Amino acid sequence: FTQIGDIDGDGVSNDDDLCPNTVLGIPVMIDGCPSVEGNEDGDAVMDIDDKCPGTPVGDMIDSDGCSLGQLDGDDDGVSDADDQCPNTPITEVADASGCAASEKDADDDGIIDDLDQCPSVAGIAPDGCPTNQKPTCDIYYSIEANGIVAQGDVVIDSISGTAGIIKVPPGSYYVVAKCEDPDGDEVDVTITTPLGTHSDKKTIVIVGALIEVTEDMSETIPVHLTWNDGTSAHSATVVIDIGDNIPMPPSSNPIPGFTLGLTFVALLGAGLILNRKSEQ
Repeated sequence: FTQIGDIDGDGVSNDDDLCPNTVLGIPVMIDGCPSVEGNEDGDAVMDIDDKCPGTPVGDMIDSDGCSLGQLDGDDDGVSDADDQCPNTPITEVADASGCAASEKDADDDGIIDDLDQCPSVAGIAPDGCPTNQKPTCDIYYSIEANGIVAQGDVVIDSISGTAGIIKVPPGSYYVVAKCEDPDGDEVDVTITTPLGTHSDKKTIVIVGALIEVTEDMSETIPVHLTWNDGTSAHSATVVIDIGDNIPMPPSSNPIPGFTLGLTFVALLGAGLILNRKSEQ
């Protein structure tokens, strides 16, 4: 109520009112003055206009007296001060960072995680992955005699398309392809000779097949190689011809798994030879 002689209508008579011009409607103390001069949190916005009366001391505020820590503009349960995605759609659920699945882009490549097939690696492809790098295949050949394999060194590096001719003297050989994908994808490799076909699929693949070069050979021996990493497919042809080249001596640094691969191929090759003899 307003007392007679209460110029600001705060319920304290003018004789006792130390703040006779208090804004109407602001609660006052017994002396007629608002608590903390009508600005309880001291944030430069008077309590009557302050929509966030408990602002921590020192926080930056907006015109309503609210700091970012007191606001939640997208109403996702995370204050604007901590919200990394301040415009989360109201129909989506945000995580502790204030982001919904449709807003996250962990690798910052412009493709949201929901659609990114490579969410931890930035890429420029439409699926969010780096541009696919093609596998490479090196060709080796090794001489085989009486079950003993003398490992050779690489004769064709990073083969592609028609790869020319490898000339070797008469004998039994393994033509071996070592294929590797720079992206770490599994590579599916198949090598084919007149004596058979062998395949394998790994990140690093070593596949070999047996060939026989005879003294009376009048035609070249084709060796076909195909490989793919699930995105890119390739094929190449190696032509084996009779010649005077001597196979390279065993390498001092064998490629990983090469000897094991040849042992496996030797067993397959022996089976093929036996099958051919039984058919004659």
